[in-house]
Amino acid sequence: MTMRSRLRKIPLLLFALFGVASLSGVSFEADTRKIDPYINIPMGMDLLESRLRPMAAPSGTGPLLLPAFLSLGSEDPAIPAKIRNLGGTALRISDRLFIVQVPIDAIDYISRWESVDYIEGGKLARPLLDESRKATFADLVQLGNFPLPQPFTGTGINVGIVDTGLDDKHKDFFDSSGTVSRVVHTYAASSFPPGISPDPKVDEDGHGTHITGIAAGNGLMSSGTYTGMAPEATLFIGKTNFLTTDIVTAVANLMNASVGTPISMNLSFGVVTGPHDGTDAPQGSLFTKAI
Repeated sequence: MTMRSRLRKIPLLLFALFGVASLSGVSFEADTRKIDPYINIPMGMDLLESRLRPMAAPSGTGPLLLPAFLSLGSEDPAIPAKIRNLGGTALRISDRLFIVQVPIDAIDYISRWESVDYIEGGKLARPLLDESRKATFADLVQLGNFPLPQPFTGTGINVGIVDTGLDDKHKDFFDSSGTVSRVVHTYAASSFPPGISPDPKVDEDGHGTHITGIAAGNGLMSSGTYTGMAPEATLFIGKTNFLTTDIVTAVANLMNASVGTPISMNLSFGVVTGPHDGTDAPQGSLFTKAI
């Protein structure tokens, strides 16, 4: 082995030694500007571990592995190897964003890497439909609190949902007595993939029912806990096959069926192609017609 090749191996050897040291109780001065306060080590390792344990990956007898977003200020192709050397894993999302699982005692060390911009700890999410009205002040609107002249709950308003259909047996889409469906009009695409019912009041996926619940569920099945934005609105349901041509057809169908009454339309899906500025032909012709 030549002297030059030996010298080339020195940086790799030093890096490996630093990686081992970081997992062996050797402390590094953290760049706290780069660390999410939620996972900042100075808060105390015991408290941090108790906070992270529900979401952290098991790592055998080794340290707890922290799930985190690793944002880079500049591209660094060596990130996956660096993380592996620390006993973790790295999933590349883009040139400057990785989802990593790393030992929590390596966070300080990683924060010193020049290419690292920020380390954000993974956090547990939870269903929040029971809090969404309060967060958006929709509960006050529904109560008619001052300065509103009256409660606004969607009475006399049409809501159109173009999606995967609707479970019409779900009581949240009936009137307050639970006997009369609030769905007054439906649309279905002319063709569907095998295994998908053409009936708009069948929702194999569940997405359409979920979205309709957010928009206009009345919370009947949960005694009001999970109530949508317009719980007394009249519903127009379109079941699409997700072709853009059919989506526009569905929207036009629901709008035409609501002639004489304004209708609030919801589309909770999209595509990555096109200008996304309303200038492509289908959107332009549809909205011109609507106006």
